[in-house]
Amino acid sequence: MLVARDAVADGRAGARQELAGLPIRPGRDLFLKPDESVGGRHRDMSIEIGGLLSYSSADVEDCRHFWIACVDALPAGTPILEVVRRRHTVDVSRVAGREFRLGVPDFDGRHRVTTTSPEFARLVLSPEVVSLVTSWPAGFRWRIEGGRILAWGPGRLHAKRVEPTLDRLTALTAAIPGTAGTERFDAA
Repeated sequence: MLVARDAVADGRAGARQELAGLPIRPGRDLFLKPDESVGGRHRDMSIEIGGLLSYSSADVEDCRHFWIACVDALPAGTPILEVVRRRHTVDVSRVAGREFRLGVPDFDGRHRVTTTSPEFARLVLSPEVVSLVTSWPAGFRWRIEGGRILAWGPGRLHAKRVEPTLDRLTALTAAIPGTAGTERFDAA
């Protein structure tokens, strides 16, 4: 699940930490819109989508809408890995650790990868995953954390935004080595 709805509404710290990366920015409060948070299945995978409001505690008029989509597919203890196009590096979260270069010049030149585990990044970013990721639109950002693969975007939650994202996330999940059997992730 994204977060426990009551935990966000009550403002408990644990909920904020569960979504510590983007689109959540430091110094801003978070509210998961309960009427826009749904779980279910997409292409036989467990998913959750939700609408988020992020606002400045200093100025409640400064409110931003985001949507988030998750596929729950990995063991809970997986390291953090985030991949964004280099032109979007201003949006790279700081929770994902250090920058990692795969050693594939075209991929490294176009994408910024940050991770808490270089070994995990090498495992996940197989040639099949790299080929898939480079075929997607430039604005697609994704992260692995807490046993889920997630993507997000600005604006309100709409099916026209979320459905293609879920298609990409489920394709990504299927392409990652070890998602059918987690033994390869346990070693990372």
